[in-house]
Amino acid sequence: MSQRNVEFEIERLIFAWRDDSPDNIYYLDLVTGEIQLVNRTLEDVKELTDEIELERNRYLYLPKPERDQLKNDLRDFMSTIEDQSLLRILEMAFESPHVYSSFLKILDKRVEEKERLQEFIDSRSRMRVLQWLEANCINTDSMKTTED
Repeated sequence: MSQRNVEFEIERLIFAWRDDSPDNIYYLDLVTGEIQLVNRTLEDVKELTDEIELERNRYLYLPKPERDQLKNDLRDFMSTIEDQSLLRILEMAFESPHVYSSFLKILDKRVEEKERLQEFIDSRSRMRVLQWLEANCINTDSMKTTED
């Protein structure tokens, strides 16, 4: 299958990719490169869903992250930390229903570690998005960044 050239903003695509809300569904418009949000509370949801249904080859569904993906990424991040006391505290975050938020709260006073965590999670998300694009034959040379 040949590569599709779609001009899109990678940061917006990553943001949509990471949105694990069950009410939000995203599609990449293969013509415009826009990310389309489908949510039943939107005023134009009927028009948008009709358009997506009518032009199935134009819109590519963005899959939701796997259920334990973030937790696995957080465990992988923990393997990069040498401070045993910090590791014990971070381990408690897994008891929270909001593990990522708990991690960030724990790392509030450790600014460098918090930034490192966010870079780690961002790089994992970016890697998965790029793999998804490649699997769907989308040329990543066309992507734009916020610096562009």
